[in-house]
Order: sequence, then structure tokens, then C-alpha cells
Amino acid sequence: MRSIKLLCFAGIVLLLGSALPADAQTVFGASTPANCVQNAPNLDLACGSGSVASPGTGTTALGINAHASGDAATALGAGASAGEISAVAVGQGANAGATGAVAMGQGASATGTSAIGIGFAGRGLADRAIGIGEVATASGADSTAIGANTSAGFPFSAALGANAQATVANQMMFGTATNILAAPGLVSAASKAAQKGKVLMVTVDANGNLATAAVPACRCLPIVVKPKIRRR
Repeated sequence: MRSIKLLCFAGIVLLLGSALPADAQTVFGASTPANCVQNAPNLDLACGSGSVASPGTGTTALGINAHASGDAATALGAGASAGEISAVAVGQGANAGATGAVAMGQGASATGTSAIGIGFAGRGLADRAIGIGEVATASGADSTAIGANTSAGFPFSAALGANAQATVANQMMFGTATNILAAPGLVSAASKAAQKGKVLMVTVDANGNLATAAVPACRCLPIVVKPKIRRR
């Protein structure tokens, strides 16, 4: 696997390093011009019909109608757009529209500062939001959605597992009502040793919301010891 990654990286380096005059370049056969333009002093490179790598320094746009328009912005793929400083968009129609945003996958979108959208239509739509998976959507600030069709639409919320939907701020939603939750480490000696101070018990309501409560005092009936009767 490592050798394959190195070969892929070497191929990309060779492609970028050889992208000089358009009439000297071909892609997938002699009949297909590469149509590359570079601004070497500004470290800009655009390859593909309608591609734009400007304004900005160190911008790269590779693909038909790919647009990179911020310092160090990178757009790879047909219609990919990286429109702010250090934004990265990879995939057809991927859109990274904020500083430091990363969108990877067809139709992926990252529109918040440092947001991440990965996967088919994966979306990070708020500052530092992370959406990973098919149509995963993180639209609350600092939210996280991981898994197909997950949604975290509130600040600091998280939805983990296919179809999980966070419903309030600061909530962590694990899966759906059809999932089985397991935490084998609860019974480990290390977990027991890590507990300090007063021990509480875990409570759960009908909707799966977890909390803790004090362990109730024992309300046991007094033990009555009956005297033994000796038989003669």
C-alpha cells in the first residue's frame, strides 16, 4: 500500500513539474491538449479548459472549470472550487468556500472556517464543522457528523453512526433506536481503578438519554434472627 501511494505521489509531481507551454503537453494521448497555464513567480498553476488559479499566491486549479482563488488554495476536479486562503477542494463539483476549509468527494462542501466535508455530498457548513460520509451534514459550529445520512445541526453536537441525528446543542448522538450499544471496557479492572470519590449509578430514559444519580441508601427490612429451639 505504501509503495502504491509513493508511485501516485511521484506521478503527480511529474505532471506538475512538466506543465509548461500548452503546445508541448498532452493528456491521455496525442490528440488531447493539456491546456496548462502557469505563473511561476507567483507559484500559480491552472490546467484544464476554463480553469482559473487567481488571484492569490501558490494557487492550483486542475480540471475543467476548476477554480482556485485564494493564497495556497487548491482545486482538483471538474468544477471544483477553492475560494479562500488555504482552502482545498478535491472531486467533481467539490466546494471549499472558507479559509482552511477542506472538501473531498463529488459534491462535497466545506463552507465554514476550517470546516471539513468528506465523501459523496459530505458537508461541513459551519466554522470547524466536520461532515464525513455520504450526505453527512454538520451545520452547527464545532459540530461533527460521521456516517451515511448523519446530521449534526447544533453547536458542539455530534452524530455518530449511519442515520444518527443530533437534536440539541452539546449532544452526542450514537446511532439510532435500532442499534446495539456496547462498551466492554466498563467491566475492566482499569476502569474500576480509574474511578475516584463517590460512585454514582447510570440512569436512562425512554429516549436513551443518559445521566447519573446517587446510589440510593438501602431500605432493606431488618434481619430478624430467630433463636434456635433445641429439641430434647
